[in-house]
Amino acid sequence: MHVRGSHNCYHGFKAAIYVHLGDLETVKASLEKFRDVHPEIVTLEDYKKVPPTICMDYLIEGLAQIWAS
Repeated sequence: MHVRGSHNCYHGFKAAIYVHLGDLETVKASLEKFRDVHPEIVTLEDYKKVPPTICMDYLIEGLAQIWAS
C-alpha cells in the first residue's frame, strides 16, 4: 500500500488539479497542507522544480491562478 507522506508533493499536485475542476475548498486546503510540508517552496519558480516535465504546464497553469491567495 502506498502512503502519501510528507516526503512527496501530493498536496501540490492536488491543488493544481482541483483548481482546473473549480473546487476551491479542496484547492485551498491542499495548498495550505502543501505549504506546511514544504516551506522551502515559496514561489512558482521554486515549484517548477517539483513536478515531472510531462505535466508541468498543466500544474503551473492551475497553481498560477491560486498561488498568491
